[in-house]
Amino acid sequence: MGDACATGLACWYQTDMVQYLVPMVAKNTTDGTITYANTVVHPVDVLNIHPGHGDNGGFAIDAIIRFVAPTASTYSYNGFFEALDISPSGVAITINGSPVTISGSANMGALTVGSPTAFSGSTFLAAGDYIEFRVNRAGEIWNDSTGFAAQITAVPEPATWGLMILGFGGAGAMLRTRRRVVAA
Repeated sequence: MGDACATGLACWYQTDMVQYLVPMVAKNTTDGTITYANTVVHPVDVLNIHPGHGDNGGFAIDAIIRFVAPTASTYSYNGFFEALDISPSGVAITINGSPVTISGSANMGALTVGSPTAFSGSTFLAAGDYIEFRVNRAGEIWNDSTGFAAQITAVPEPATWGLMILGFGGAGAMLRTRRRVVAA
């Protein structure tokens, strides 16, 4: 669990940015929605991703959630981004550094407060390949907290399904044979 950066929040942030706590990822650890910094509304079961504001040489710093594939497989992903504060954020998804089209655009751009923007897709990943969910400062840096939730699952390959069906067939044949022997 990360450090407590506000009451009811566990936060993960870049250690050399402790003064501003950004870029950061925060999780609501309470049983209900919390409001903090006068404008951020943070529901349960949603991560709050906040980009950096560019004090390091003037460059904005993306906040990134990265999934690294443990094994080679086709992975499906779905979830949403949502503005949690009064200013919009820019959001993007990349696979191994290449942008993915989301809702007709490689970068969904500005989000609307209280209105989740869904995404979904699937891709083949080799072991060690990655999917990144990125938040950048498309709006005012001080008020662009972004909600994020996602689910990533490995999709069974056709050969796996074939082996499972063959296994179920074999188990059924054994049961049928066993019943005949008992009946004799």
